[in-house]
Amino acid sequence: MHTYLEGLLEIAGPPLGYPTAHIPSILTNQTGPRMTELAQLLATRNGFLAFDGALHVLPIGHVDQGYDLTRWNSHTLWRNMYDNVQGCLFFAEDIFGEQFCIVDDQICRFDPETGEYDLMAESLEEWAYYMLDDFITETGYPIVQAWQTHHGALPHGQRLVPIIPFILGGRFSLENLRPLDAAEGMRQRAIVAQQVRNLPDGTDVHVIITP
Repeated sequence: MHTYLEGLLEIAGPPLGYPTAHIPSILTNQTGPRMTELAQLLATRNGFLAFDGALHVLPIGHVDQGYDLTRWNSHTLWRNMYDNVQGCLFFAEDIFGEQFCIVDDQICRFDPETGEYDLMAESLEEWAYYMLDDFITETGYPIVQAWQTHHGALPHGQRLVPIIPFILGGRFSLENLRPLDAAEGMRQRAIVAQQVRNLPDGTDVHVIITP
């Protein structure tokens, strides 16, 4: 029987990491069916890009460019700027740097501008279904197509980050996007999340982003 994960791999690019039988401790130290599913997926294809790079699934082990699963989930890269990410594993991202992660053995979407989670799926197979069924919304695929037409392919390790944060009214348009190292994009948006946290809707906001 053809699965949605198999369908996703069929339209995905080549593996981003080297073939490896080693499963990092970041996976083996956590239990649950979702971790097992992710380990099996990465054993089949060690990280990949899909939908012209709009979807980025992180590989395990050393990579020549960009980030691997262990480094991406390290405490000091960007996670330390959020106070609610303990116990979750970030394994993929869309073109804007919104994260897909495993939380309490469920698949969630994490918004870096608010620091909030939204439940997406009960399994990696269900997550793959949503990626294939609504890739325009879930990955930002049309933006990638437009960007490549004007600027060429986005380098490994970069995402398209809004100049004016989406939460503050920034548009999902090329004029409001810039290529940025993925980790730096998360750090900058964490600053936004810290400053808008708990503010009532409609509050005037002047966000300050410092290096």
